[in-house]
Amino acid sequence: MTVGRMAEILYTSPSSIRRDLSRLESLGLLRRSHGGAALPTEAGKAPSLDSRMSRNLAEKRKIAKKAAKLLKDGQTVMLDGSSTAGFLVPYIAMHSDMTLYTNNMNTAMSAIGYGITTHLIGGMAINHSAVLSGVASYKAAAELSPDILFFSSQCLSEDGIISDSTEEENYLRSIMIKSAKVRVFLCDSGKFGGLALYRLATLDQLEYAVFDTELSGLKTKCTVIR
Repeated sequence: MTVGRMAEILYTSPSSIRRDLSRLESLGLLRRSHGGAALPTEAGKAPSLDSRMSRNLAEKRKIAKKAAKLLKDGQTVMLDGSSTAGFLVPYIAMHSDMTLYTNNMNTAMSAIGYGITTHLIGGMAINHSAVLSGVASYKAAAELSPDILFFSSQCLSEDGIISDSTEEENYLRSIMIKSAKVRVFLCDSGKFGGLALYRLATLDQLEYAVFDTELSGLKTKCTVIR
């Protein structure tokens, strides 16, 4: 349903509707879309890591292949807890003398299987998933200075604002962004046009962005890898 229709039914302003939708999305009760909102696949639940891993596989593989152009031998690489970043593991394994840091247990196990020197950023499991965050993760990430960070998030607005509905993951990503020498945002087109409750950064604050396709109307000063 569109924001305009909801405002009409509820006799309130579109800005009030948007604030309410952001809050409801953070609770996993709905999914924001460009100009409105829809019920999630599993009502009342934020998407699990397993469900995220199984979504938009072709798009995520395409993004990982493009992003892999930024990898070089001898790098220290950080991957956030997103399923999209995890698709970079096979490309990291193609290079020599690589060191990987991640807060995603599944990504870490995959990297170990490929023979990559791997460090798991410890912490508390978020939403009973393989993604770790919390105070221990914040402290560990703040002490690192990786050569390059690859990360994703739940939403990218048309004016380049990156946001997420999970506070812990969003805050950890903010520390990763501050710590990394080069920051790369990974985003499939299905995330474009939304704005979640917790703002992370803007594209203009980053060095690179990678999308599965051209995003019409998006303007940014950062370099888009094609």
